[in-house]
Amino acid sequence: MPARDIYHNVVKRILEKTGWKITDDPLHIKYGTLNLTIGQFINYRFVLKEKQPERILYLAIPEETYQSFFILPLAQGVIQENHIKYFIYNVDKEKILKWQT
Repeated sequence: MPARDIYHNVVKRILEKTGWKITDDPLHIKYGTLNLTIGQFINYRFVLKEKQPERILYLAIPEETYQSFFILPLAQGVIQENHIKYFIYNVDKEKILKWQT
């Protein structure tokens, strides 16, 4: 079972405020354990595609994390190469700043 990070509840409230219905919190899929965010995302997306192909998985990235890490060429290359959908959100304002699909 994936661990909830410190932003889990903030992201949940943001999505609910924008009209999303949270159907599984958390969504339980057995997929093994990985330590890296991108690796975990890719594996989780693969299993989700097999188990529930109608769902689309997004990586939720805090604005500060995006600005300090995800804008780097290596991170952007990995995101593009692996077709990762994500959104950037502001923790304090509990607001989505950008969707990348």
